[in-house]
Amino acid sequence: MWIFTKTSFFSVVAYDATKDRNKASNFRNIAPKAGTHLLVRGRVEADFDALKPFVKNLEVEEDPQADYPFRAVVRRKAWKKFLAAAADDIDYDSHFKEVVRDNASIPDRRYSAMLGVWSAMDRLSSKMLVDKGFVNWTGGSSVARNYIPTESQSSTKFTLVSEPVGVDELVELLRFITPEDIDTNLLAELTPDAWELWLVVNDYSAQHDGRVLTAEELAEFAQALKQGLGD
Repeated sequence: MWIFTKTSFFSVVAYDATKDRNKASNFRNIAPKAGTHLLVRGRVEADFDALKPFVKNLEVEEDPQADYPFRAVVRRKAWKKFLAAAADDIDYDSHFKEVVRDNASIPDRRYSAMLGVWSAMDRLSSKMLVDKGFVNWTGGSSVARNYIPTESQSSTKFTLVSEPVGVDELVELLRFITPEDIDTNLLAELTPDAWELWLVVNDYSAQHDGRVLTAEELAEFAQALKQGLGD
């Protein structure tokens, strides 16, 4: 199970002490019998603060060599209570990424990461709809359509261009609008290298009070990225 709440992200699986590769882990003592506990894994240690009201003396172990560097074992009953509380905490009707950005730790990087997750799943549904013949589908981001503004159009009106959107197209797009103004639907169509550029630009803007990069700076970032990918 993957779950995103206002303040945390966890990956949860069943815990079995006999399959725990960390021989020094104290989890074997906490949950010696399979089936009683869940292994809650996370990427940000501060996220586990959300579990503390439901797990007495919560013990979080750190393993830098593991895929998820932070882990805890939690009784299934406690996890159910945590999920119920998270459900009760849903007071938003949209824009969940923004809700997380305003409540969780390391908000800027977390927001960028969630955009990546959203984009990947949106791409999945978009390709399925196109495969079914919905080529004119306008919900989400159709893989049949990408948008880049032209000089004769306002920043909110776009002209069709061939997909996918690469580094050069993204640089052109950012000449007309700020990173915050980019429709998240478009992000689903960025190539991997363009996505890397987007993260750099977005992080830079967030760390410099929303300052927008100049055309020259964008070109320099793009060139540096291309050289890095080529090495």
